[in-house]
Amino acid sequence: MESEHGSTDGKKHDQFTEEVVYVATENTKRDSQYLKFEDGEKHNDSCFLYLSAFTADLLAFASGCGMAWSSPAFATLTESNPYVNPLGQPVTPIQQSWIVALLFLGAAIGPIITAKLADSLGRKKCFF
Repeated sequence: MESEHGSTDGKKHDQFTEEVVYVATENTKRDSQYLKFEDGEKHNDSCFLYLSAFTADLLAFASGCGMAWSSPAFATLTESNPYVNPLGQPVTPIQQSWIVALLFLGAAIGPIITAKLADSLGRKKCFF
């Protein structure tokens, strides 16, 4: 009779004790440095990796700058001196609220507009 672990000799056989090691062949080592895209063209893997990491970091940096911009800018925008304030008149607390809220309003509406553009123009054209 076969036991619960699949062994017929009465000993428990643990299915997770075997270790499998894969060794890369010479072709695998040489081809792993490149990414193959749909057009069959090979691209350098490390350049693509650094570009992707830089783009992700740049997006996070820009998001942080957008959220933190309003705090130091309100010191200038609330001044009544027209030489300091580029608007010529101080902003009201309601206007300050709208300035802060517009970033998040744009973040909520922007993906919807981008999705519609991607569907109508095509995804590749929207990226470039």
